[in-house]
Parts: sequence; C-alpha cells; structure tokens
Amino acid sequence: MLKSGEKYKLDIDLNNVNDSHVMAINYIEPNSVVLDVGCACGDLGIALKNHKNCLVYGLEYDKDSCEIARKTDAYENVKQFDLNQLSEDSFKDYISKFDYVVCNDILEHLRNPENTIKVLKTYLKPNGAIIASIPNNAHASIKSNLLLNDFTYTQYGVLDETHVHLFTYKSIASMFASAGLCIEKSCFTFFEKNGLQPENPYEYLSDDIKRFVLEDWHSYVWQYVVKAKISDENQSMLCTKNISAVNINENNAPNYIKQYKQQYLSELSDKDKQLQDLLYKMETSNNKIEELKKDIFGLKENNNILSNNLEIQMYKYYKKMKLKNKKYSNIILIFVTCLMLLNILFLIIK
Repeated sequence: MLKSGEKYKLDIDLNNVNDSHVMAINYIEPNSVVLDVGCACGDLGIALKNHKNCLVYGLEYDKDSCEIARKTDAYENVKQFDLNQLSEDSFKDYISKFDYVVCNDILEHLRNPENTIKVLKTYLKPNGAIIASIPNNAHASIKSNLLLNDFTYTQYGVLDETHVHLFTYKSIASMFASAGLCIEKSCFTFFEKNGLQPENPYEYLSDDIKRFVLEDWHSYVWQYVVKAKISDENQSMLCTKNISAVNINENNAPNYIKQYKQQYLSELSDKDKQLQDLLYKMETSNNKIEELKKDIFGLKENNNILSNNLEIQMYKYYKKMKLKNKKYSNIILIFVTCLMLLNILFLIIK
C-alpha cells in the first residue's frame, strides 16, 4: 500500500526510451537551472541533479509529496503551492530565473492550464524553454470506447480520475500558441491500443471502424512531450507551426510506434484475407451448387425425354397391336361367313 503523498512516485530508468520523464531530461542541457512544476516526490529532480548536474527548484500541491521531495536533497527549494492560484505576483523572485520550466504530467490537472503556462513563461531566461508532457485523449483506447458510449476514468493514465482538462495534439498546439509559445520539438510515448480501460471494445467494432482508428498515428500516442520557447509571432502563425511540430506521422514516429501500428494493421489484413478466402470458398461452393443444379435439371430433362419417347413407343405398339387384332378379327369373320355360305349351298343341293 502506498504511503501518503506517494501516488506519483516514480522509478525513472534513463534507458527507457518510451518514458516521458526520460524524454524531458533529454531536452535539458547539463548545468541548467530548472523549475520542476508539480515535482511530486522529487524523482525528476534526483535524475536532473545526478545525471545533468542541474540546479533544481520544485513546486508541488500535495503537502506530503513536498516533504518527500525535500528529503531527497535534490532541490534547492520545494514550495507547496496550488497552481490553480498561480498569478503574476505569486513568485516574483522566479522571473527570468530558469533555463527550463518542466511541467511533466501537470497541465491536465489544472482548471486553466493556458493561464498557468502564460505565467510560467515569465520565469524563463531569454532563451529558456518550457517542457511539458501531456496525455493524449485521442488515444485508440479512448476513441474506441467512446464509440460504445464508454468514458471510464481510471486511477492512473490518460483518464486519471484527477484530470480536469483533456487534450488532443491540436488543442495542445492551440494552447501553446495562445500563450505565445512556439513548439520546437516533440516526442511521443506509446501505450498499447486497449490503454488502461477496463473493457476491450474492439470485439464489438466492425473491421472498417477498427481500421479507421488504427490507421491514425495519434491513436498510438499516450503522451506528447514538447519543448516550447517564447515567440513574438502572431497566434495564427504559431498555431500552424505548433500543429506541424506535434503532428506525428511516418517521418517522425519512433520505431516502437511504427512497429505496433504495422502489427495491428497486419492483424486486420490477416482477418481481411481470411474473410476473402472464406468468401472465395463460398463463391466456389455456390458455383458447384449451381453446376449440380444444372446437372440435376439436365437429368430431369433427359428423363422427361425418355419418358416421352417411351410413351410414343408404347402408343405406336398399341396402335400396331390394335391394327393386328383388327386384321385377325376380319379374317375370322370372313372364314365364318364362308362356312355359313357353304352350309347354305349344301342344303340347297340336297
């Protein structure tokens, strides 16, 4: 059982290329000054201090998590604070202080994340960057379950029960553009197509719908990990650039996502082939049935011809016998008549 404040405690493996925290760490240059927003138990700060020699500060809402983070000695300072209350006056000593402000798995917990990053960007040095990992609510597991009217919150993951703001890659791009931030880089974490949802929806969906969901690259993205810098470009231009930066495709998808996409679509292709084979067998069987029906019909026709021929032959035989019988009857009649005439003649002569 987890102790109080340890719900989001992590075990960061720097060799795990599918870890959003590792991706965030890889964005950060050594010896940087970093603000870890929503630092939880301090695991990211430990990795940054030990592997990048960074000077790390922390902000965290949960009191018990703050105490755990402070005890790691990885942070210069950890302040307990509700980010929903963040304003320009909250931490004036942080203005232009940091090379990086990291918001890993935090923006989705806020009522107004756009306002939060607008304030956080004032904490950046002139060439500083905001790094954020944000869950994708267009993941295959969410889209497919929504088609079945299911939207189940879970203890962790994309639909963590504490999430109050939902994102897709387009809304992420729009939010950063509205805050005056240009997304320069993006990475993508992967989670298998069922996600953490309790039910498997795919057995209830048609193959066409499954193919539509699984052909979309964004269906495989669990989290977007972005690096953004302050820009003076207009919001429309920023939004266009941000969408392009966060849009996963064949060219920028990591190999592990490509492999899973190919695997899932291959499974559907195998099913399509099996269906085609079955349809071919059914069509072949139907053709054989039609041929058999023709043979039976032909046999029936032949039988009818034979029956007709037999009737004709019997009729001819009947007529022949009738004529023959008539012929014999006439001979007998003549013979009897002759006998009678001879008998009369004999009587006369006598």
